Amino acid sequence: AARIGPGTEAFFVSLKTATAKQVDLFTKLRSEGEVAEKEGNTKEAIAKYSAAIEVSPNAALSAKIEQLKTPPKK
Repeated sequence: AARIGPGTEAFFVSLKTATAKQVDLFTKLRSEGEVAEKEGNTKEAIAKYSAAIEVSPNAALSAKIEQLKTPPKK
């Protein structure tokens, strides 16, 4: 089996760390958005969800933002 050099190994470790931080930030922002939404704070929920998709694009969360921006029909 081929071995990778220490520079390549360090690169992969930093990439793994950066990815984990992105996932953690996305999860935190999405969770904060969910709390705001449950509390009826739509503006804050949209802001948190929007920040989350800036970190990591997510079609379901984008759809949720559009749903929140569209007032319910009476």
